[in-house]
Amino acid sequence: MRTLAFLEAFQRLILVAVPAWIIWCGIVAFAAPYRPDNFLSMLFLLTVALVYGGCIWMMQALISEKIWVFWRFLLSIFYGLAPFAFILLIGHFLGSSTRSWLS
Repeated sequence: MRTLAFLEAFQRLILVAVPAWIIWCGIVAFAAPYRPDNFLSMLFLLTVALVYGGCIWMMQALISEKIWVFWRFLLSIFYGLAPFAFILLIGHFLGSSTRSWLS
């Protein structure tokens, strides 16, 4: 694996994960006292879809450019599941900590 590609993928991971965690903590902080369920759940689902798209974008830096474009896209969709699960898991714990901190 090329070092530059790994650094680029890690930079993309930071660009995807940190704003998602900030938005999710904000959603939890806003939803804790008021409970407006429909809008915030749709906002959360939108951010989850954007985070998965960002994980696909992140993994494209690690896959070789010699592979056919369709297979690169399929590999990035498959390999994007690992950082996506990592981001969701940490986001869940951050949201739970924010909720317990505010209550």
